[in-house]
Order: sequence, then structure tokens, then C-alpha cells
Amino acid sequence: ICLLLVHHLRKQGDSDPFNKLTGTTGIVGAVDTAFVLDKSRRNADSATLYCTGRDVEDRQLELRFSKEEFVWKMLGDSMENREMLLPKEMELLVEFMQVQKKYSGSNTEFCERYNEYAGQAVSARG
Repeated sequence: ICLLLVHHLRKQGDSDPFNKLTGTTGIVGAVDTAFVLDKSRRNADSATLYCTGRDVEDRQLELRFSKEEFVWKMLGDSMENREMLLPKEMELLVEFMQVQKKYSGSNTEFCERYNEYAGQAVSARG
């Protein structure tokens, strides 16, 4: 018998997507396998499906929603590309620095530039 529980995520960000499950200590601790579909924005057509569990190896699937076919299509799998296991924040920071090449300035100025690039709020205070 398989029971599928569909639940929502809290709005507050977290580098561990399973921490976004509301009531997470009870839910994640009680299930054999958990999946979290995480989108950067409500209307985004791309998402990451995080998978973890007792009988499955931790993995991430990069997906894109096809509006023509109304299905999610897989773009990448961390089982094939281990770099996908980096937190999204780290991926964005590496991408940002590859574009910038070098930076000279204050922490606050860096955060302002990075936030504009990444579309998320990072504080200079940590």
C-alpha cells in the first residue's frame, strides 16, 4: 500500500529544501521517502525536485514545465551530474562571480550587486 501526502512549503527560504516543509520534524521523520518541488518564483516554468528517503539515493532533478503538453520535463539529474548537489545559493554565487570576473568594494555594495543579479535578498551582515 502506498500513501501519498501532498503538503505545502513555507515561504521562508532555506538551503535545505526539506526544512521548508511546514511541520517538518513530524512529516519528514515519519515518511519513508520525501519529495520537494521547489520553484524560485510562483510563475516560474523551471523547478527542482529534491528526493530523499530510506530506499532512494538523495538526488535532484532539474525540471521545466511544458505549457504546450502540461507536463514537467527533466533537464538534468544529480545522479548523472554531481555538481547539481550544490546549494542553489552557491551555484548562483559561482555564476555571478564568473560574470563579474573580479570585484572590489564593500560587502554592502557586493550584496546589492549580487541581489540585483540573483533576484534574492542577501545581507552584508550574514
